[in-house]
Amino acid sequence: MMGTEERTMPEESRRAFVVDYLRKARNLHADAERRHKEKRYADVISAVQESLEFVIKALFIAARIEPPKTHQLHDRKFRGELTKLAENIRGDLDADAWQKLDLPRLLFLASFWGQFYLQAKYGSEVLDTGPYRLFREAEAALALAHMRESIGRLVEVYGQPPQ
Repeated sequence: MMGTEERTMPEESRRAFVVDYLRKARNLHADAERRHKEKRYADVISAVQESLEFVIKALFIAARIEPPKTHQLHDRKFRGELTKLAENIRGDLDADAWQKLDLPRLLFLASFWGQFYLQAKYGSEVLDTGPYRLFREAEAALALAHMRESIGRLVEVYGQPPQ
């Protein structure tokens, strides 16, 4: 089974994993901001997508579940994993923190940007077009806004990772 296995590790190690994944997400955010200034919009999309993967992986670890190893969490086959993720996190957080986290929104954003993973990395073979011709400033700006929102939600609930 993919992702539904309970991940048993000491609480301190689990928190350290969450912090490290959040740190990775923030580092990718910094990379994406730099790439945006350089007008490398496909690279922004790639960094955002990868950052959002780390946000979601951090949530799986926080919920004591082995994260699925995929870029396509919106597939129906992951319904069980996502349900278990929501149940475990909801059980760990008070009502205010659960609302601030807004797990459905985070999962939506990760799924939304996940669908552009291959195009942002490799372009489109069907259109005979490389990645830099597919994405514009508007998509990059939206991706950055979604990444800021997602990281902000995690930081608000789980705290600021060390630099």
